[in-house]
Amino acid sequence: MSESKTTSLYEFHLSKNAKLIDFAGWSMPFSYDGTLKEHTYVRESAGYFDVSHMGRLRLSYSQIEEIFENEPDFEPITEKDQIIIEAMKQLINKNNQQ
Repeated sequence: MSESKTTSLYEFHLSKNAKLIDFAGWSMPFSYDGTLKEHTYVRESAGYFDVSHMGRLRLSYSQIEEIFENEPDFEPITEKDQIIIEAMKQLINKNNQQ
């Protein structure tokens, strides 16, 4: 059996003493402090789900340019999204000038 892949949050999960299991070839957290304690914590505070194993997307500069040239029919959801988009545009422009 091959070794499980890990997400970028793997070390975080280990630091929180997560019980890790193999899930579709990925080493994923199954439990931290037990179901009842975790349930109560999420209901009273917040929880998260590591989705970084669900898919990865690699785009070339030309693919990114094509996306922006086609004027998508959506607006950024948050100011943070706009900052990311502007940074990507700057990278494209920088790459084109080289």
